[in-house]
Amino acid sequence: MSAVLEAKFNPQALPFSQDGTGSLGMQSRFSTRYLGKHTEKNASQDHLANHENCSLWLRNLPPNITYAELLDTISGIGRVWATYINRPDARHDTAAAKVIFFNPEAAAKYLKHIESTNLQIRGLAVTGEYNRVKIPRQLSGGPQASRVLVITGHADFVNKDSLTRFFGDLIQFHTDRVIERFRVGTRAVIEFRFGSYRSQAQSAKTALERNQPSGLVCVRYGLDPCEVGETPFSNEPGSE
Repeated sequence: MSAVLEAKFNPQALPFSQDGTGSLGMQSRFSTRYLGKHTEKNASQDHLANHENCSLWLRNLPPNITYAELLDTISGIGRVWATYINRPDARHDTAAAKVIFFNPEAAAKYLKHIESTNLQIRGLAVTGEYNRVKIPRQLSGGPQASRVLVITGHADFVNKDSLTRFFGDLIQFHTDRVIERFRVGTRAVIEFRFGSYRSQAQSAKTALERNQPSGLVCVRYGLDPCEVGETPFSNEPGSE
């Protein structure tokens, strides 16, 4: 396996966790819980109005909530660009999460969904608001970009364990689900749902394409259930 990344890449270069580096002026544009680098490129877009902001902040989530549980509540809303769960700490008994959509219309739709349905997860009433670290509409990757990869190839490589190891050697990521869609003889199709497109599905797809590991036939972006809901999988082995 040739190295796609010189060092294991941390996909959380987003305003999610605490960091004390950087100039005071730049720091003021980041969440106090930010782990990544302080740059103009990933700083909060302070000029954005709420209706232009793709980023939401959710509170009062179960302490051990999974990415699958969180993402399931977004079914049929819109493509998810990134998610990150903040676990409880000394000051908080519950978890919180950042959810960033590709477009602000989806963020507004999900916020309305939370409020209109009194969304609960395991009996806890979820509260949502626009994140003060604002993120604009995301156009990178085009309209097909997704946190979901559809991977076709030999079953010895295209399986949950093998793919998880392959990705784990190169990037840090969170998993929603890994679903075997087809397996006929030695040919398999896996749908690998990451927690984020940004630096997770995005980097994983690049890693497969550049390394061309033995057993890989092809990889493409799949439909995000957060946008389209759970739909029948129409891809057939050999149709790639």
